[in-house]
Amino acid sequence: MVKKEIATKSISYTLLVIGTVLMLFPFLWMLSTAFKDPTDIYSLSLIPKHITFANVTDIWQKTMFDKWFINSMMIALLTTLTVAFLIR
Repeated sequence: MVKKEIATKSISYTLLVIGTVLMLFPFLWMLSTAFKDPTDIYSLSLIPKHITFANVTDIWQKTMFDKWFINSMMIALLTTLTVAFLIR
């Protein structure tokens, strides 16, 4: 019985680690691409050859990113509060 529990836990943790890697990889790819030089954006390397902050500053200066971010946070907050307090 103990061996069956150990096997079940091992399989569960293995699947959780695989799921974690599958969930984190797109986020790491997005973060890596944000700091790549525009000529390196389509390269398949995860680590940028030349790290640049130009993309990040451009998004803040040339768009309404702060407004979009605040709107997204407000919707997320209101949705969470609605679900937490009204739906039982």
